[in-house]
Amino acid sequence: MSELAERDAKGRFVKGWAGGPGRLPVAQEKKYLTTLQDAVEMDEWVEICETAVLQAMEGDWRARDWLSKYLLPPVQVLRARIEEEYDPDTDKKITTLSQILMQVHGISEE
Repeated sequence: MSELAERDAKGRFVKGWAGGPGRLPVAQEKKYLTTLQDAVEMDEWVEICETAVLQAMEGDWRARDWLSKYLLPPVQVLRARIEEEYDPDTDKKITTLSQILMQVHGISEE
């Protein structure tokens, strides 16, 4: 019950509770991102991405999830576009690309 005492009925922090450290200052966040970018060379990043594709195609849901966050628009955007800009060839394009990647990397469809 002591956990709930830090918040009021509307879920807001009650007086006296700081609510935690919060988000990093923007300048510090930029510094961390720049440091990360400097630590990973482009050829290493390409290898990481290729590995993720292979793992996703072999059934690794975490790899699929990671790739989808970078490659696909959010569901809300997809829903908004369905009626206006639906491309009937999308499934065919995705299937073709998947088959090409599988051939290049020697993965059989089983």
